[in-house]
Amino acid sequence: MSNKLQALQRALDSKQPKVTKPKANTIPARSESYRAPSREGKTNITAYLVPGFKSSLRLIQARNGAS
Repeated sequence: MSNKLQALQRALDSKQPKVTKPKANTIPARSESYRAPSREGKTNITAYLVPGFKSSLRLIQARNGAS
């Protein structure tokens, strides 16, 4: 058993060429995320509201002819 350990130690002590990791292909970061053309010039507003608020908004939309 000690012969195996000695052989292992010799193998570890021997000079082996350095292994270098290849450089990863870097992808340039985008300055802005993709935005659908139909969303240009618009703002996303998200909120949790009471259930009656939605029906109130729908009534206002109907009165003003908005979609």
